[in-house]
Amino acid sequence: MEMGFGPDLGVDQVWAKRDKDGKVIEYFVVEAKGPDAKLLTGANKGDQMTNIWVANSLKSMKNSKKHKEKNQLGEDILDAIENKKPKVTKLVIEAVEVDGAITGGKFQPLPKEKKKVKRMLKLNNYDFEFEKLFRKAPITIEIRLADMNNCLRSVFSRVNLDDDDPKIQLCISTLPQALTELEITLTKVFQ
Repeated sequence: MEMGFGPDLGVDQVWAKRDKDGKVIEYFVVEAKGPDAKLLTGANKGDQMTNIWVANSLKSMKNSKKHKEKNQLGEDILDAIENKKPKVTKLVIEAVEVDGAITGGKFQPLPKEKKKVKRMLKLNNYDFEFEKLFRKAPITIEIRLADMNNCLRSVFSRVNLDDDDPKIQLCISTLPQALTELEITLTKVFQ
């Protein structure tokens, strides 16, 4: 076992299968449930044990200031998911109770993943996968906002528009709100 249950991290357990040299060949991300307990749905980070929930839990583990000893494990498993190597397997194990005593465990089915609609975006005669292009959209928008304001001012000056003009000021002042609305929309799309 690489990690047992601990508060704040989301994932109950992480196990690793290793080769004879100790190299990880498979990770197991395990959710333990009591008798008749079901996976949680509707959480901000996704429905429990869906790919998005696991990824968000691992990101929390990787970035935890409270549980720094788990940072590397979170990063290693996120890398494994991205690189598809070593394999990462999700398991949900429910305790089996007989006459008030836990006698074993059984597998619960994994939740169904929401189907991703693969969308393509055509920009300058290049095809981009929408999800990849906008995966980091909120971060990119924040970084680029100042650059975009500067670019607008540059364009206005080249076409002899005064950036003190009320129409120009309105354009510049509404850009952040438009980008914020785009960020909110993209966040909803990718949850």
